[in-house]
Amino acid sequence: MKKHLLFALLGVLALGCGTPRDKSNDKMKQSALAYSEALATLEKAFKAPEKGRNALLAESEQYKEKALKLGKEAIEIDPTNASAYYNTAIMMQSFARPSKKEVELELFEEAIQTFEKGLAAMPPPPFPNDSLKNLYINFNNSLSICYRDLSDIYQKDVDKSLEYAKKSAELAEKAKDYVMVTAATSSFKYAGLLHKHQRWNEAVPAFEKALDIHKFAYERSSSDEVAGNLRDLALFYAESVQKQAEANGAKMKSLGKDPQGNEIKVPELDAATIDKVIAFYQESLKIAPDNWDMYAALFQFASDHGREKVALDLLKAAVDQRKDDARGNEVLGTILQSVGKNAEAAPYIKKFKELSGRK
Repeated sequence: MKKHLLFALLGVLALGCGTPRDKSNDKMKQSALAYSEALATLEKAFKAPEKGRNALLAESEQYKEKALKLGKEAIEIDPTNASAYYNTAIMMQSFARPSKKEVELELFEEAIQTFEKGLAAMPPPPFPNDSLKNLYINFNNSLSICYRDLSDIYQKDVDKSLEYAKKSAELAEKAKDYVMVTAATSSFKYAGLLHKHQRWNEAVPAFEKALDIHKFAYERSSSDEVAGNLRDLALFYAESVQKQAEANGAKMKSLGKDPQGNEIKVPELDAATIDKVIAFYQESLKIAPDNWDMYAALFQFASDHGREKVALDLLKAAVDQRKDDARGNEVLGTILQSVGKNAEAAPYIKKFKELSGRK
């Protein structure tokens, strides 16, 4: 955790002379100084010759203990000081999770409890000033990310991993007006885990909720991260719908054989379900209209279920709007070739070669 990220909220702490809030803020400032010393000393230890490293590591540990002690004292002096909870929890998180490969689980879980207590100490939105609004955003972002990290930590325990991913998604969704991108990413993480662990009946509605949150988030943030999730979101949703149908006893139909000679089968879906999956792709493409891989995935699903024309029409319309996009022309031309429409494919392949400089 970098220093400049840690006490971004110290500006919220007011100067004063003797009230519990003043004394709490003073402790928090002392804690911040000790934290900075802990990080600086730790950095020296990493750079020091092996002979002097242990002494510096021990010194850094002393600063760490002092920083956490002072932070907890700040909370005890004024249990309504939400900033003291936030900054102390951030320190705990930093010390407990110095990297994705290391974790001091007890301290990490204490950080989460401290975030939760601080969030509970805050007034509910709407907020009278930007300082409180920013504090609320930071609480929700940090806490949601902590639960996502816990999901990763417990990835060998499927039930716990899913429980924490769900909690992360629910928390961020509740505050989605303020943490749009975190809400979208957390919803994607949770739905993706359900897909990974083949919880098809849970995965399908989780992906549908995730798409709604992505649409909400993108309208307000235009985030590349939100747009970047959408191909996998739609692809996993389509697969989850088909796997759900298969698990629930749907009749299977053969699509022929793959190059290795294995038979390709998909479940027979009713018209309403096919429409729903195509609509999911369409809604995703409104956010990422030049995601040509998503068009290719949509075409695969649509052609598997007798809706080839719908997917082709959507792709043609998108390429017509972006005539100078090399990748779009390549995808459309390749798909037309794959269904034997070589004459129709030719101008798109030609355009692709012109735009990409290929011969």
